[in-house]
Amino acid sequence: MEERPNKTSAVEATTAAQLEALLNNTATFYTEANRTAIYSTDDCGLSAAMYKASASPFNMAAVEFATWDTLYLQDDTQETMWSTEYRKIFNANMVLSLVGSVSGTDEQKAILTADAHFIRAYSYFQLASTFCLPYNESTKNELGLPLKTSTSFEESLKRVPLQEVYKQIESDLAEALKITSPWCRKAVRVTGGRIRPR
Repeated sequence: MEERPNKTSAVEATTAAQLEALLNNTATFYTEANRTAIYSTDDCGLSAAMYKASASPFNMAAVEFATWDTLYLQDDTQETMWSTEYRKIFNANMVLSLVGSVSGTDEQKAILTADAHFIRAYSYFQLASTFCLPYNESTKNELGLPLKTSTSFEESLKRVPLQEVYKQIESDLAEALKITSPWCRKAVRVTGGRIRPR
């Protein structure tokens, strides 16, 4: 408690099990909330009847989205998709940077590497689908996302062209598919919000 936290005082992972715990952290990976996508569709609205029937007040963002209130909507502090997905990317980058130096079997390390590449690809796809133009020949040079492929805080935050974002996604998916062991060792089923082995 005496030592102030800094970028170099954190405990470093030394085992594959610790890296697996990082990727299995439900606090980081359970949410996929994208309020902008949910509220910005034609399927979302706030009718007068719905408003009057509600026993509790609507949250402010729902009202702002429903009324296309662009003046205040950009300051929606509850929209966490950007930071949540980049946190997932940071964790994936951490696993990729440490997996070669931790103890564990080659199979554990291969699975961790594949999982980290998949998580990074998926997060970049979600971000690009939300915050960039749809990718095609005419938009490939439009602004994409900042590409973070390491845990360095000095890495550029400049948005790269959309084409580079999709090249990174494809590259990560190709790396994830190199795994030789099965993705799922047991049959599973979802019950009560949890996945259980059959």
